Amino acid sequence: MKTDATRDQVIAQLEKHDIPGLEPLLPTYMAFLKLENDTQAPPIPLEFVCSEIPSLLRQTTPLLLRDGAPPLPDQMANVWKQVCVLAAQQMPEQEERIGEYKDWPERDYEEWSSRLREFVFNSEVTTDNQEERDLLTFLLIRSWRPFLKHWAQALAPFLDDSAWKQKRCPACGGQPDFAYLGSESGERHLVCGSCDTAWRYHRLGCPFCGNQDAETYGYHPDDIGIYRLYVCKKCHRYLKTLDLRQVPGERIIQAERIATTAMDLAALQAGYQSA
Repeated sequence: MKTDATRDQVIAQLEKHDIPGLEPLLPTYMAFLKLENDTQAPPIPLEFVCSEIPSLLRQTTPLLLRDGAPPLPDQMANVWKQVCVLAAQQMPEQEERIGEYKDWPERDYEEWSSRLREFVFNSEVTTDNQEERDLLTFLLIRSWRPFLKHWAQALAPFLDDSAWKQKRCPACGGQPDFAYLGSESGERHLVCGSCDTAWRYHRLGCPFCGNQDAETYGYHPDDIGIYRLYVCKKCHRYLKTLDLRQVPGERIIQAERIATTAMDLAALQAGYQSA
């Protein structure tokens, strides 16, 4: 599974899918991808690679969280504003609320930066309002992604996930929003929704709560047996999964996410939540 594709590569693969109703989603999605690719993330120190990484993985500590949450990049406020503009285009019904969030750094920088750090460290938003939680989660993920992806790609050559069977990402601690089954043996790999790192995980069981009860955890296949929608009736989470044994050639995670939007809608309508 390719996780570092260019805009043109993503578009080319999406065109092969020939998905009805996809065209209106593409401009905003591609704008987000361009923002990710254009943002220059500050370098992370790699001097800890040889000495600390094996120990951190054995201790199940995500590499980017070894000293607590990573520092807030200087460009973050600008990226946050751009994300809010794009989000308002994608969710016009939330335009007024998003407009309030857009000015958050100027209005209360300390609170805004605190929520950013809290999210990247805990992978969740603390609020009782589900609608607000969903919106904030979207904005926070999209604002962190350009930086987390850059850092995770720098760490990728040194990342050995053979001993890492955790439900969160070994690079940034994020939660999976996609998975794939290997093209040969069908082993399961989870894909981080925050930085696109992929790591091997147990084949059976819910990666969010660990549920292995066949009565409450299972999947719904698509019509041609390529995709699976795993759902857990205990924690009410879902996970889209691509079976690479059923498809030729390389697949691109950025394209697969948007190509399976119908699965997201079906899961949400049935009362399940993504990461």
